[in-house]
Amino acid sequence: MPEFMRDPLTAFAIVFVFGFVVTLLIRPVIEHHFYWTRWWSFRLGVFFAATYCAFTARFLQDHAISHAWLINFYLHAGLILVGLAVAIFLEVDANKKGRDSRITALASNLYFVPGLSALIWLTAWNSLVLGAFIIDGDTDPVWVLSGALISLILLGATVYVDNCTDWVDHTPERYEDGKRV
Repeated sequence: MPEFMRDPLTAFAIVFVFGFVVTLLIRPVIEHHFYWTRWWSFRLGVFFAATYCAFTARFLQDHAISHAWLINFYLHAGLILVGLAVAIFLEVDANKKGRDSRITALASNLYFVPGLSALIWLTAWNSLVLGAFIIDGDTDPVWVLSGALISLILLGATVYVDNCTDWVDHTPERYEDGKRV
């Protein structure tokens, strides 16, 4: 986690603002149309991801990272590339499943690819860091670690709801009258 994100409130604010608020602002300001997406991993998932990062930041205030591989440039580059690959795959897959391809060119969707890549990088790296501490048996304060794990489980639950339940409309997204519907 970058040094400036070692403060829990800062970590939460950065992830939440860039993961959620900016997307919501792009829609009315650039696309001239405000809308909610149907995806719970966006509606609630970004909040849980931000909470996860905040708990990890709080945990790292009391712990020094002693594993050199966790701060290795290639690990971070690899995680960012994995995040980018996942985001691009999701876009291509949505279009293959019938989503109107004009949605891909919307400003909020163009922001989605690097935004999701960064979110995957942070979430994966935080998981590796916390996992290394758990394996080493260094789990104090337990309430912070528990909060992080609960946040991660809730984030996973939103992704599960989006992809594996009927609680979300899985029909392809449409583009009508110059708007995403």
